[in-house]
Amino acid sequence: MIRPLLTSALLITLPLMAAKAAAYEEYIEVTGYGEAEAWPDYLQINMLVSAIDEDAETAKAMVDQSMNQALAVAGGFDIAEEDIRADRITRQPRWEWQKDSRIYRGEQVSRNLIITLRDTADYTELAQKLFAIKNLSINNTSTGFDDPQKLQQQATKAALLNARDKATFMAETLDNKLDGVMHIVEQGSIRPQLMRMNAVAEAKGSAPAPMLLQKETVSASVQVRFELDEE
Repeated sequence: MIRPLLTSALLITLPLMAAKAAAYEEYIEVTGYGEAEAWPDYLQINMLVSAIDEDAETAKAMVDQSMNQALAVAGGFDIAEEDIRADRITRQPRWEWQKDSRIYRGEQVSRNLIITLRDTADYTELAQKLFAIKNLSINNTSTGFDDPQKLQQQATKAALLNARDKATFMAETLDNKLDGVMHIVEQGSIRPQLMRMNAVAEAKGSAPAPMLLQKETVSASVQVRFELDEE
């Protein structure tokens, strides 16, 4: 009867000792922040070519004419064929409410046009020429990156290094030192917001105002627990 009791006592004592040791683990936990900046690699110009006429074929002819003019303008810049997208066309009746009656205004034909501009310095000149095309409107322009994941990794790396530096400083200030990483939690990241630039036509004869791009910023934060050297 003695051996089973001893075995039971050991089974109970060992978990208690392990829990006690875990409760007294010495560590320091910090939050690290990091950012990465980069110039946008390209601009994406989103446009709509649309016309209304009582005859759908006439409306389509107007759209085709404006679309061909836009493509001709794009051809004057160093824009690859794969960076021009114009793959959708729609037709729908247009109605207008007047008092209690609905009046038919004609058929609206629309085509989308998306141009990816790799040489961002050409935007002002390109936009000015596109403005002059009848039935074409620039809805918005957004910035983008060829490899956004790389920029995110740079921000995360900066956050991890920031956490390590903070923990090292705090430990050394208290006459201690780090002894490895216990766990890491990625708290979140903020990707660059796509810059929306609504196009506004300049007054006739005025010089086009230049578009001033800025660097985009990606930020990241991590929570890191470092074990302290017990010696």
